[in-house]
Amino acid sequence: MATSASSHLNKSIKQMYMSLPQGEKVQAMYIWVDGCKTCTLDCELKCIEELPDWNFDGFITFQSEGSNSDMYLSLVAMF
Repeated sequence: MATSASSHLNKSIKQMYMSLPQGEKVQAMYIWVDGCKTCTLDCELKCIEELPDWNFDGFITFQSEGSNSDMYLSLVAMF
């Protein structure tokens, strides 16, 4: 059975980065059909009303055509 290349990496390097102080920062992942996008927030939010709507260029991700390719993500649930 073959082993992955990452299994041969020095695990202490990962631990060095994992032990860096992170403060109160958290990551929020916006998930939709056929894609996702993650942002870093200063603190954990309690409800979806506190999370910002987000946009991205749909042309670059092949999710929109033409000159009007701005895509807007509006939250409907938080887990």
